Amino acid sequence: MTIRKLIAAAVAMIAWTAPAFACSMREGYRVPDNLELVEQADAIMLVRVVGGPTEHGPEPDDFAPELQVELVRALRGSVPPDRLKLFGLTAWNGNPVPAIVTPLSEAHFSTGIGGCIRQFYALGELVVVMFEQGDDGIQPAFHAFARTFETVDGPDDIWVHAVERYLTLADGPEATRRARIEAERARQAALGTIEGAAIAADLEGVLDPGRTLPRDVARSFNAPTETALFLPAPEGDGVALVCTREKPPYLVWQGAPGARLTVAIGDAWFTAAPARTDPSESGAAAVIAALHDPLGALGALRGATGTIAVRKGGQVVASGRAADVALRFAGRCSGFVRNPRAAGDSG
Repeated sequence: MTIRKLIAAAVAMIAWTAPAFACSMREGYRVPDNLELVEQADAIMLVRVVGGPTEHGPEPDDFAPELQVELVRALRGSVPPDRLKLFGLTAWNGNPVPAIVTPLSEAHFSTGIGGCIRQFYALGELVVVMFEQGDDGIQPAFHAFARTFETVDGPDDIWVHAVERYLTLADGPEATRRARIEAERARQAALGTIEGAAIAADLEGVLDPGRTLPRDVARSFNAPTETALFLPAPEGDGVALVCTREKPPYLVWQGAPGARLTVAIGDAWFTAAPARTDPSESGAAAVIAALHDPLGALGALRGATGTIAVRKGGQVVASGRAADVALRFAGRCSGFVRNPRAAGDSG
């Protein structure tokens, strides 16, 4: 299975088991970037999910079930108590939904399963919520496939700090907007931290709106029972590092059985078993290889600030900047390893 097909299969699997919501976008719709979301929001709140339904009721209005939330901190503006709300469910196919903290380049998986906005939440999780003024007053913002309602792992999470920085960037004349963004991107990149690398990569996408993420940055995919980190290749689909409830982290790529790969994460190197074809993977060109030291690799990924590279012999076959993608992958995968039935840790 190619990496592209792996993503498609995962999305299809989720869509197959999801509630039947639907939305349609106007022609030419473009997902707002993260800075645009902050600029357009009339209020931004950090809230905690404290209650909500586990399934839809029989009435038409029940297909927009209301969650109970409590205010943790206002990041911008204010929202009346009766308007401080979210809509969604706290269970998926009868199972509690894990808290999934996504990298800045990714929205919650449930934005892509028919409703175009987030549909599932974990009880107790913290969520940054964008609000906009509408005809009926202030309400949660609707921007399809965007990070309008994203989970964070605490008040000092990368996304919280990014929102705070973007609020500062938004405060200034339009004529100097690009210069402010370029200066902030350079400042964040020079910090040498995971947060700085993540915000810098995010702002690169803002400066070039034709792409949502620079080509040389790692990608990711997150669902309740799996997570994957994708490293792009100069040609082809690259290499995926996959982790599920059933398996520790392993590599998936297009190649020949028997090939030996090494993963370089900063100054640490991790070898993989000889590649083999796996009957659970479709496609004759797809092979997998288990890492010899998966826990060591996860530890290195959790602290990665530079480039992650996969080598075959002396040749780099795929690589990508870690940004915050490696941190989030390592956190979720570590959660699977510790507790396969409740893997919500994000790092």
